[in-house]
Amino acid sequence: MRVYDKIPDSLKTNSQFSMPLSLRYIKESGQYNIDWTKLHIADLYSIIYSIRIDNANNYLKQQRERKMHERGIESITKATQEDFENL
Repeated sequence: MRVYDKIPDSLKTNSQFSMPLSLRYIKESGQYNIDWTKLHIADLYSIIYSIRIDNANNYLKQQRERKMHERGIESITKATQEDFENL
């Protein structure tokens, strides 16, 4: 069995409409209002990936908060020495 046959169809890209990676980053920089014309492409990659990481972290934080809310947990705080003594 070939390796590529194991990739789900939803993850395969349509080669007929594929766009070069640099153009995809330039397009994404337009979504974030980044003036890419004065940036080196490596710097643009770094900025785009930094934004993607921030977006992923925000998404994960929202998911954690949603799951906590579903379980009825309002907030989590660190226990103090007094809390341990009251046990």
